[in-house]
Amino acid sequence: MCGTGEFEAEPAVRALNDEIAHLNILVARLEAQIAAPSSFPRPKFGEPRAAVAPGEEEPEDDEVADGHRRVDEIVAAAPQALQDRMRRFARSIVTDGEVARKERRPRTASQNLRVVGGDVVPPGGFLSCVCVGIPDWGCSGVLVAPQVVLTAAHCGHAIDRIMVGGTKVLPQLSADARVIEVSKAVVHPHYIASPESCNDINVLILKSPALVPPARLATSEETLAAQTFEVVGFGYNDPSKPLGFGTKRRATIPGEAVMAAADEDLGKLPKVLGFHPDYEFVCGRKFLGIDSCNGDSGGPIYISVDGSFKLAGLTSRATSTANEQCGDGGIYVMPQRFLDWINEVAACAGVQPLPKGQIV
Repeated sequence: MCGTGEFEAEPAVRALNDEIAHLNILVARLEAQIAAPSSFPRPKFGEPRAAVAPGEEEPEDDEVADGHRRVDEIVAAAPQALQDRMRRFARSIVTDGEVARKERRPRTASQNLRVVGGDVVPPGGFLSCVCVGIPDWGCSGVLVAPQVVLTAAHCGHAIDRIMVGGTKVLPQLSADARVIEVSKAVVHPHYIASPESCNDINVLILKSPALVPPARLATSEETLAAQTFEVVGFGYNDPSKPLGFGTKRRATIPGEAVMAAADEDLGKLPKVLGFHPDYEFVCGRKFLGIDSCNGDSGGPIYISVDGSFKLAGLTSRATSTANEQCGDGGIYVMPQRFLDWINEVAACAGVQPLPKGQIV
């Protein structure tokens, strides 16, 4: 209990969706007003407003400002500790809508990216991200030790190979690709697929070293502090059709993760979004259109720490509130919470475990 009382997440999410619908009505009204005579100049619909000088607020129409005020009323119902995060989340929905309607110029290039299209990773980029064969290529993964790859448990036990070093597996392997056989795939012993996915992590032991630098694991504190996330994988580049699998792509997801800090109670939010705060976090959100997709399963989501990328999570699934299979926010497994088990599997297989300095 804090602030105005216990925060009911599910009603708040419904209320936010209602406010988004209300904003759409306001936009329709604005379109009609733009065509009408006015005593002051208005931009034509589809034209960007004048660029804003650094540090200045962009001018708002009264009705758009009203949308921001209504969002603030919803945020006020949240516990004090969560209000700042919720305010940034809610206002970014409004901002992204204005960018999409070309009423506001995007502040960063990442607002124009779609992870299901994303950017093709150039040769030599994100070498720790690998493609996983089951035996057909079907998932992504990440190298965390010379002979240890992590992927999703739902990719299964039948994994027999990975591709490392290259940027493409279909329609054929890129020239820089190397295929390494998998000697063992160890699904977490407490993995449950449904009705609620649990412990969605899988350790792959390679028959020979991958010969590329493994990813270092980020700490929970580093992940909580991150302002952007880099999702990488070989998955589809269309949210509704099975198209584009087999090319390594990347996209930047703006905003903070939804995850629990030490001793923080997220109330009913984990149940609403469908994630386990003990070892998972949510990245992205509804209507953002920047997300991981099918085929990215088990692949890495990185954060930048002191100029280098660290592994924050493994792609697992969409949130429970997603309207689309891809693009409405994803759930990611934090491998650092499974470090003892990962090293136990590596030790039993007789391969080098994750270095002790993996998490600093």
